[in-house]
Amino acid sequence: MELIGYHRNHRRRQSARRWRAGKVLALAGVTAAAMSAAPHEHAQAMSAYLWQKRPLVIFAPSRQHAGAVRQTRIINANRTGFSERDMVVVTVVGDRVTTRFGSGPKLGADALRARFGIGRDEFRALLVGKDGTVKLSRGEAVDAGRLFSLIDSMPMRRQEMRNRAR
Repeated sequence: MELIGYHRNHRRRQSARRWRAGKVLALAGVTAAAMSAAPHEHAQAMSAYLWQKRPLVIFAPSRQHAGAVRQTRIINANRTGFSERDMVVVTVVGDRVTTRFGSGPKLGADALRARFGIGRDEFRALLVGKDGTVKLSRGEAVDAGRLFSLIDSMPMRRQEMRNRAR
């Protein structure tokens, strides 16, 4: 008699475990779908550059922001280096998106801020690799030497330099 009670209780425990596991899996599925939808929603913003260009994305609250002014000077003084490294500069100031050394992304300023999680009143310089991932994120202007040495240390860039040397 006790053995039958044991089996009945065991089945109940198994059923409860399966129900909890199903709930956890369902919750995990909903969470994963929500998380993948957010980046996917704005993923098209930079898709034109994927495997083609290395975007340096500059976010600034205004053109007069000290970081924006300094970063612009650095870019102007190092045009050749940017070009050699297949870089494009995307600047987001207020509601405007401007591009140098290539065509612009398909989304506006708010969508780009959302894509990278940058506030309207925040200065941020982001280097995005050809693979689409953020390689460097700074709250201040980034000098060309730092950008170029980081890019030149990347495997894809090393391969490009070897191919150009041939």
